[in-house]
Amino acid sequence: MLEAVFKQFGMPKAIRTDNGVPFATFNLSKLSVWWLRLGIEIERIKPGHPQQNGRHERMHLTLKLETTKPAGRNFLQQQAKFDDFIECYNNERADSGPSRTAIPTHCGQHSGDCGQFLKSV
Repeated sequence: MLEAVFKQFGMPKAIRTDNGVPFATFNLSKLSVWWLRLGIEIERIKPGHPQQNGRHERMHLTLKLETTKPAGRNFLQQQAKFDDFIECYNNERADSGPSRTAIPTHCGQHSGDCGQFLKSV
């Protein structure tokens, strides 16, 4: 998946990660070694400081709120909620330029139809 992203958008100068698996272990993880071999700098946030990766943490909060409140009744319904959220987040949200700052709201609750509520974001 990352190879396809790199081909489409180019190689990043750096990737910021937290200190968990698969990004960090006591030594370098296989993923980190691969990134280094590609010439990508690894930026790690300080342990216990998620605010240093605020956009990522905010996306996780939105994902949780929109796809688990309420949760799907079964695996397939839950997966459909995640798929709807991904479609909205990646393709239909406001400010879809390279420096995205807008966070979608209600992506998981609208079966992929983001138009009505993204206007207010």
